[in-house]
Amino acid sequence: MKKLSILIALALLLTLVSCSQKEPDDVVLTSDKTVYSADAKTITVDWQNNSDEEIMFGNPFHLEKKDGEWKKVEPKTDATFTMPAYLLQPGKSKGHTYSIDFYGGLKTGEYRLCATYMIYSDEQHIEHPVYFYFEVE
Repeated sequence: MKKLSILIALALLLTLVSCSQKEPDDVVLTSDKTVYSADAKTITVDWQNNSDEEIMFGNPFHLEKKDGEWKKVEPKTDATFTMPAYLLQPGKSKGHTYSIDFYGGLKTGEYRLCATYMIYSDEQHIEHPVYFYFEVE
């Protein structure tokens, strides 16, 4: 159990570090819905792979709120993630739902969901950040 907690903490740390890097434009998160209520429980996005490479993404993410600059939103309860790897071929898209229930409700404002992906064939396993921007009313 302790090893699992360490692995989850490491995955979250890598997500936080990766999300401070430059935004890519060859992999994007989109959705028809960009406005959510404060008590929303999930956010569903489409991962779109516009690159020439197969990518891999998972469930870890975090939210950031714009308050002059982007600041990480702290969850109200501990966040745990399962660690499946979803593969996405070049030119394809895939829907994915993120549970935001552990944030315990969001305040009105501008947010972004920060997730990461890796190029599947890249042996260095470099994580690249990708964002989905939305509002809470």
